[in-house]
Parts: sequence; C-alpha cells; structure tokens
Amino acid sequence: SCIATQIDSLTPLRRYWTRDYHRCMPQMSISPITRLIISMSKGWRYTLFVTLAIITLVSAGYFLWRQRGSQLLWQATYQRNYQILASLPYLISIDPINTNRDTPLLFAVRQNDSTLVESLIHAGADVNYTNMQTGDTPLILAVQLADSAIAKLVLEADVQVDQANPYSGDNALLIAASNNRMDMVHLLVEAGADINWVRPTIRATAINLVNDPAVVDFLALHGADLNALGPSSQTPLMQAVNANNIPLVKKLLALGVDYDAHGGTWQTPLMLAALSGNDEVTQILLDVGADTTIADTNSRTPFLMAAQSGYADVVRIYLEHGADPNEEDRAGNRVLYTAAWSGQRAVVDLLIDAGAIVDPNHEQGIAALEAALANGNNEGAERFYELGFAVTEQYIENRLLRRLGLTRDSLGLYAAIQKGNLEAIRILYQSGIRLWPEYEGRLLYDTAVRQQTEVIDLLLELGEDPNESIAQGLTPLNVAVWHDDPALIEHLLQAGANPNQQTAHGRTALMWAAWWSKHEALRFLLQQQINLEIVDREGRTALDYAQLVNNQQGIQQITSAMQGTTNESTNHGP
Repeated sequence: SCIATQIDSLTPLRRYWTRDYHRCMPQMSISPITRLIISMSKGWRYTLFVTLAIITLVSAGYFLWRQRGSQLLWQATYQRNYQILASLPYLISIDPINTNRDTPLLFAVRQNDSTLVESLIHAGADVNYTNMQTGDTPLILAVQLADSAIAKLVLEADVQVDQANPYSGDNALLIAASNNRMDMVHLLVEAGADINWVRPTIRATAINLVNDPAVVDFLALHGADLNALGPSSQTPLMQAVNANNIPLVKKLLALGVDYDAHGGTWQTPLMLAALSGNDEVTQILLDVGADTTIADTNSRTPFLMAAQSGYADVVRIYLEHGADPNEEDRAGNRVLYTAAWSGQRAVVDLLIDAGAIVDPNHEQGIAALEAALANGNNEGAERFYELGFAVTEQYIENRLLRRLGLTRDSLGLYAAIQKGNLEAIRILYQSGIRLWPEYEGRLLYDTAVRQQTEVIDLLLELGEDPNESIAQGLTPLNVAVWHDDPALIEHLLQAGANPNQQTAHGRTALMWAAWWSKHEALRFLLQQQINLEIVDREGRTALDYAQLVNNQQGIQQITSAMQGTTNESTNHGP
C-alpha cells in the first residue's frame, strides 16, 4: 500500500519526482494525459515531446495570425479603412499578395490612391517589393502611371531608386526619360538616381531615350554622358539625326556633343544624314564643322554616300561647302560614276556643272552606263549617252549571252534559229557551231514549241536526234502532241522519232494525247505502230489516262484500236 501521508508531506515540486509517487502512481486516479506526461518525465523523451508540442502550437498560431492578418489588411485596403491600417501596423510586415502578385501597396499605386499609399507606407509597407509576374515595383509603377504625387511619397520612403524591372531591364529613370516626363526625371535625380545608369538588356542610358530638348538640357546639367552609346550602338546625336528631330539635334550640338562620333557602326551623324537625304540636318552639321573626310568601312565619305544614294539637295550642299566633284573612294571610283550607278540624272548634272571630268572613254563611265542599263535606270543611261558614252559591243553580247546561257560563238546560231533563217542555220551548223553544252537537246524541242516545221526538217537533215530529250525526258514528239499537230508528228516519226519512248515518269506520246484530250494527235498515233499495253511508273496505260480525265472520245478511240478496228497494223504485243 502507498503511504499517502509521506507523499502529501512533500513539497509540490518534489512530490512529482519522488520514487514513492511513481511507485504508487498506478494506484492513483489521474487523467491519461497526466499519466503520459509523468511517464515520460524520467528522461530526454519528456524534453523532446514538450519542445515539439511548443513548436507545433507556435507555428499553428503564426499561420492563423498571418492568414487572419492578411484578410484584415486586404479588407482594410479595399475599403480604404485608414483607421484600421493605422491601428494594425504589425500586419504590414506580412505584405500579403493577391492573385495578381500585388501587395496592398502595389494595389494602391495602381489605383492612383495617394492617401492609401501614404497610409500603407506610414504603416511600414515594403516599398521595394517586386511583382515577379510583371516586374513592377511601387516606384516603377508610379512613374509608368505618371503620378508624381505617388512617386514622391515612394521616394520619401527607404526606396532603392535605381531598382530595375527584371524583365525589361528599365528602371524608373529610364521610364521617365523615355516618356519625356520632366517632373518625374527631376524627382528621381533629386532622390539620387544614377543619371548614367545603363540598362542591362538593350544598352541605353536615360539620355539615349529622351526626345525632349528640355529634358536633355536637365540631364546634361546633372552630369549625363552626352556621347553615351544606346540602342544600335548610336549616340544621342545619331539617334536624333535618324529621327529627324531638328530641335534635339540643335540642343545636343549646343551642349557640345561630339558631332564626329561614329558609335559602333562606323557611321557618323553626317553619314546618317547623307544616307537618308536629310538636307536640313546636313546643313546644320556642316555649319558646326563636322568632318566630311571621315569614311566608313567601305571607304565612302558622306559626300559619296549622298551621290550614290541620288540625293541631289544633299549633294548640292556639299558642293557649296567645297566638296571635290572628282572625289574618289579608296578603290579609285569617282563620285560621278558612283552617282551614275544609282542613276539620278540630277546628281550627275550637279557634279558635271561643278567641274566633274567627263571622259567618254573612261572605263568607269562605260561601266556606270552599263550598270544603269542593267538596272533599268533609263534616266541615268540617257544622260551618259548625251555625254558621249556608249556601251561596248562586248557588253551587249555578254549580257545577251548571260541571259540565254550561251557561248559567244553559238549566239549567231541561236539567233538564226529564232528567226528561222535556214541558210544561216545551215552555214553555222556545218561550220561546227553548236549551242552551249547545257543547252544540248533543246534545239528540236524549242523549234517544236514554235512549230517551225521547216527548221525542224533542216535540223533533222543536219543530224539532230529526234529522240533527244530535255528535263523529265520530254521530247519534240511530246510537244507536237501538245499542239495536236498531226503534220508535225508525222515529220518527227518519219525522221525516226520513237512513239513508244517514255519520259522520266514512264509516259508515252499516246498517254500524253489521251491525258491532254488531243484527239487528232491520238487518232494519228493509233494509226502507227503503237504499243497500247505500255504502262507508266504507276502501272497506268493510255486507256487509264483517258479514263482518268473522263476523255470519252479518247476512251472510244483507244478501245477501238485495242479491238483491232482502227488499223490492222496496230501492235498489241509488248
């Protein structure tokens, strides 16, 4: 039995640890939970159990607190309940996000609610939070929405002013500059924004994105690099020239930019103006002393570029500023002949009036005339003809030869065949003149296409093979069938054309006649020694081709021939 008095006489703390208590515990009436705790109290298991229990309770409480806190915070934000926001600043540290990945502060900025923004910032909202779905931060969003009041509130907090959108690479200053927002640019620069911060994606600084001279003036005053390379490795001046932004060009020049900087493309602003035919910008740049002798990688100066591009107004400005009308590039090409290649008659006239040397025998001039003709530039060619230039016989011949794919010696034979000059054909052919090897097999074929029966007879007489085929195995006989010309077919058959010869697809002249519904040709062929059972690569006969296109007359003709009613000489054997 347990001695209760001994246990009761102990202090409460010692009572739980006495050996007698544990010995007597099974006889005592206590709850199961108490029994479990007391059972584990002898060693390390009790400590571990208590620790885990405390961690679980704290975690559950924290989770419930965050969930309830998020609900309260969003409810107060949506309802614009500034009193709750002010009384629950501890909830701001939660910075809960909604389905759009926005925090209450980002939501308030999107709503252009400066009062709500101020309340949230005052309560401790994170002003540097980044929405990883859109890349927006409160500051970037405020600048994008052009709300200077909200931007000022965000800037007064502990904000990272140069923080960039992780996707576009733009920070607040670049966005403000690209929108030409002087008020925003002013706020950001005063807040310590890096005025020469470089976008990490498509290279650019703030001054590369501005179109407003006033904003450029402000940025320059605060130390912006006026020659910074932006998109396409161009300086702000080059970008202004490309955009034909005259006020900005003048402002940049007044601020002292390098007007001869070539960027990463080896093209100066003067070259860009010449290539675009911008006479006003050209005049402005020349007036400030831009260097006209700088050449690009192809050794072309701005003057040569303008002449080659055919911009007469720009060429005139250069000539007025002392450009040499006989200037040459590194390869020795004169500007007059370079201009002729583009074929603008007005440019050629300007250069000649300015003293350009005209030499009708100069090979560059002849080449320029030939180039004008080849490019279909009639104005330029006409002007060179007036100056005494003339294309060479060799040029005319070579141009025709290139187009026809012929050798020089065969040119006369080809022309004679085209014109049907039988005597010339006989003389040239008997002299050993032939068409270019790649043109072999086309003589009879082409004459058959033109239905030149007399020329065909002559060529056959001179030894041309009536069975010579071109691409895909087509022969002169196939062409005669296409024309549905029995007389031409007879000519070829009498000369030895094989009516059973097959093309690359296995088709015979009879198959073509049946397929094309050439009834006269079909009738004539069926009167010859024709094999009606020949099949093509797909196993089809001439009758199958007639049935394929529902050629009823052809079906009847071929069926009759197969039955031996058309001509007794019809051969049914293989």
